[in-house]
Amino acid sequence: MQFESLNYRQDICQLKTVKLSLMICFLFFLTSCGTKKSAIVKVKATPVWFKSEPRFSMRDQTGSPLVHPFFDLAPFGSEIDNSINFFVTTPVDSKHYYDIDLPSGRLYRKFSYCEQSDIWGKYEGDVHRPKFAIGVVPRVLDQLGKPQKIMVFGNKKYFGRFDKMARSSQRAKVIGGVIHQFCEKYPCKTRDNWLSTLVLIGVNAEDPRYSRINSLAQLKKKDNWNYFKAFMENGFGRTKNGPFETPAYRMVGEVPAKESLRFALKKGHLFKFEEMSKMRASCHKLYDYLWEGSKVVRKVQKETEKINKKKKKKDDYLFVIESKTLSAAPTIEKRFTNQEVLRKNKSQEELEYRRNKKKYEDFSSFFFNFYDNYVDRYKTCMKFVKPSSLTVNSDRHWYFSFINGFMNLENSSFIYRCNKRGWVENSKLSSGKRIFNLKSRRNCAESSLDFAFDQVVTVNTGLKRSSKPYYRFIEYDYGVGGTHQKVQSWVKEDGKMISCSETEDKEARIDFEKNNPSRVFPIDLQWKRFTVE
Repeated sequence: MQFESLNYRQDICQLKTVKLSLMICFLFFLTSCGTKKSAIVKVKATPVWFKSEPRFSMRDQTGSPLVHPFFDLAPFGSEIDNSINFFVTTPVDSKHYYDIDLPSGRLYRKFSYCEQSDIWGKYEGDVHRPKFAIGVVPRVLDQLGKPQKIMVFGNKKYFGRFDKMARSSQRAKVIGGVIHQFCEKYPCKTRDNWLSTLVLIGVNAEDPRYSRINSLAQLKKKDNWNYFKAFMENGFGRTKNGPFETPAYRMVGEVPAKESLRFALKKGHLFKFEEMSKMRASCHKLYDYLWEGSKVVRKVQKETEKINKKKKKKDDYLFVIESKTLSAAPTIEKRFTNQEVLRKNKSQEELEYRRNKKKYEDFSSFFFNFYDNYVDRYKTCMKFVKPSSLTVNSDRHWYFSFINGFMNLENSSFIYRCNKRGWVENSKLSSGKRIFNLKSRRNCAESSLDFAFDQVVTVNTGLKRSSKPYYRFIEYDYGVGGTHQKVQSWVKEDGKMISCSETEDKEARIDFEKNNPSRVFPIDLQWKRFTVE
């Protein structure tokens, strides 16, 4: 049928003597003879990750679970055509750079682009916006434990409209990879000081200009590779300390197509469905245990306070009786003492939390008992699994916000010294161990531990002002370029910034910062203390 159809088109086009037929021939060829490339086919995700108890879920206004692009989509890497699925986090020629928060599955605006010079002084022009799409391969972590990045070349019309909720994946042909390195404190004099990870390079095969490109060497003939390198070394920030600026990123090597895809899937971490399900269920139980245990501590404190008040009243009453009947004092004192012992025993049974565990006597005992047994599991959970929902239980939500803030500071090489009532740096020794053992704080007073959570916001604010890595809590990604999504989570900032040229509109930038203040944590919220000083 296809052959007959083509012959039929040829017969029509041979009617040259009739003007109308010529016009028909021309239109017919435009609509059917030519091959028109459409936008890359997208695969929509089905919400599965957040199909759980509402207290752990992200849901829309109707109560339906939202899509988590990292866990609800799949990579489906193929060595046959060296292709893989990805979802776009920052579109081609975007004014803003977006990143993904894994616990909530939401994209958020990290910073806005502007013209800047090359910090390494090798690229003569200005480095501005990405001329490629920046994406993430679902369910795959890179060598640093972060979502696997992929840079995909192609005209932006072949990617379709950018979805800030990232509810679908697209296919890319991997043509190679580059080694991207990060230096926290420049100069990093040894290789070990530079943190390295593989970034995949792909092309949109639906774009005719890139459909036949299969290697980085071929890509360099089509695109300005020098600009790409300059962007990779400038487009993710640099260290700024007053008028002084130093590099933070560099690109040092290239990896062939087959090896790069194989390396990403085998040397990184690929989440399988069974592993994801077990991790989510285990983390949910761990979160509930910590929350319910803290509620018991508060209940014990209230009951103990009632007992102490009762005891004080009885002691006062006994003193009055003794002063009035001195001759009967021994008998009365013995009778009241026995009754008090009975009441004490009865009260202890009521306060036992079913099995009389001493760890529930105060929050410090309970917290560090939990810490000693589960801290490693907890720190893994908080990277991927959401512990609470603001709409379901606000007390629980802000409780875990401070708990995670505590853990984040430890991940930033800090430790809370109970006797000093303050956070201090916990640097690594030459042996690889830390100066202070994180599990050596069993004698921390409850009031001192409360102070540790009080200081979480203060310490992160100081780190931010010093251009050091810090954490900030995003409630809602508002403002110009924001995704306008509820994130409700801590995100890590590496302390690096984009450096705008003098030619940039400073007034516009100052106005933006004024209307979109960047706070570390909501100013109207505080840690709900377990003690009152």
